[in-house]
Amino acid sequence: SYNPEGTLTSYNPEGTLTSYNPEVHKQVNPESTLTSYTPESTLTSYNPEGTLTCYNPEGTLTSYNPEGTLTSYTPGGTLTSNTPKGILTSYNPEGTLTSYNPEGTLTSYSPEGTLTSYNPEGTLTSYNPEGTLTSYSPEGTLTSYNPEGTLTSYNPKGILTSYNPEGTLTSYNPEGTLTSYN
Repeated sequence: SYNPEGTLTSYNPEGTLTSYNPEVHKQVNPESTLTSYTPESTLTSYNPEGTLTCYNPEGTLTSYNPEGTLTSYTPGGTLTSNTPKGILTSYNPEGTLTSYNPEGTLTSYSPEGTLTSYNPEGTLTSYNPEGTLTSYSPEGTLTSYNPEGTLTSYNPKGILTSYNPEGTLTSYNPEGTLTSYN
């Protein structure tokens, strides 16, 4: 139905109710807004700037803007955002922030302060609040650097190498040979 004040309302047999009321929405938003409600309790709102917002009965709130960013919030507290460049970011109630970009890099930050990154080549790198930097490569090499300046490396051949700030280089191999250089 349409009335002279500019209100447009429609209801179909499937139970979808759509409403357009320029006066009511001008009180909240200076532009006009189109709102739709379905029997499944999904509420959808579209405004002239191009923002689309949807709320469903499970409590998920989803928003899409004209720049192409899709944002979703779930009742459990997880906030997720996906940009037109393909960057996907997620924040959960425990405080973990995770980001994935189209090149394949996955980065995660925990509330304890640990920063972890994984790239498509298979390298996994982690940095913790104590200052330790650890890296694992797809070839099986594990490398660790701590704030005191000690660099330790272990490779798949079983060789363990350590270098400390005093200049001592120590190497141990699977045959049991221990070598130290100072």
